[in-house]
Amino acid sequence: MTKNEAIEAMVSGKKVKHSTFLDDEFIKHKSNDKYEYEDGVTTKSINFWNCRKGEIWEHNWVIVE
Repeated sequence: MTKNEAIEAMVSGKKVKHSTFLDDEFIKHKSNDKYEYEDGVTTKSINFWNCRKGEIWEHNWVIVE
């Protein structure tokens, strides 16, 4: 799925990962402007996306079941 679809999925409560993530890595929506990693660490959503710019991050997102 696309980056925008991944963001929508997170807002609806889903965990997502990118094809470049390790098997046990994912990100989820925590609050209005925060994301939470699989290990419980939180980051501002803007910080998460600031270091994930470029074409590679626009595609290849999946929902983690």
